[in-house]
Amino acid sequence: MESKKVIQFFFQKIFGIKIYLYCFGVYRALLKIYFPDPYLKKFIILAKKRDGDVLDIGCNVATYSIYFGKKMPDKYIIGFEPVNTSYRIGTSLLSLFRVKNAIIKNKGLGKKNEKATMVTPYQQGVYMHGLSHIDDNADAVYEETLYHKKEEVLFSTVDNYYAESGNRKIGAIKIDVENHERFVIQGSTEVLSKERPIVLLELWDNHRRSFCEETMRNLGYTQMRIIGNKLAIADSVKELNYFFIPNEFVESVNL
Repeated sequence: MESKKVIQFFFQKIFGIKIYLYCFGVYRALLKIYFPDPYLKKFIILAKKRDGDVLDIGCNVATYSIYFGKKMPDKYIIGFEPVNTSYRIGTSLLSLFRVKNAIIKNKGLGKKNEKATMVTPYQQGVYMHGLSHIDDNADAVYEETLYHKKEEVLFSTVDNYYAESGNRKIGAIKIDVENHERFVIQGSTEVLSKERPIVLLELWDNHRRSFCEETMRNLGYTQMRIIGNKLAIADSVKELNYFFIPNEFVESVNL
């Protein structure tokens, strides 16, 4: 067992999953605030240029929402997290960090309104809440065990949220949902077409990635990655995270 897993194993066994997640969330939030990676820093720069709210889809224990709220105090941050334990810890952490301009909704986002099963993987004696994913039995990358946690949750769509909010402007979206990104995009076409937000998207290297890339191109978005300190049109180099920028704003992204 690798050293990181050993620490996680003993922390979860001694203190329990909730205290572990709370401490883990504090640690990860502080890392993002004081040592953000280039994609996070660029996301903040771009989001500040756009009118509208920021959606944090797949916010886990709210470490991204905390960072966004701290760095963009004039923006309203809405996080979406279907796993109840993560949602509750994330809500507590928003209070701990005194982030007043962010909330979390206890639901997932996909292509339609439905109930679905979320799975939290159990690996080498450790529950991996950061890898919680929808149990759709497709493109499985986690070995199934009897100890995986399963939870029935509610799913909606970005477009439904948009309608329910009274068509509040949306300026930026971050999507990190463990290979479920395709379905989030399918449920976001109205927002992407009308509001033209910048999108930071995690893409796994499989056929769902190709679907996401093609769909975003058809919606008038350019796929970009960071090279040096600037955004450039994505080439053949495969990465996990990409920006998708509305075509009409591509020329101004590095200004």
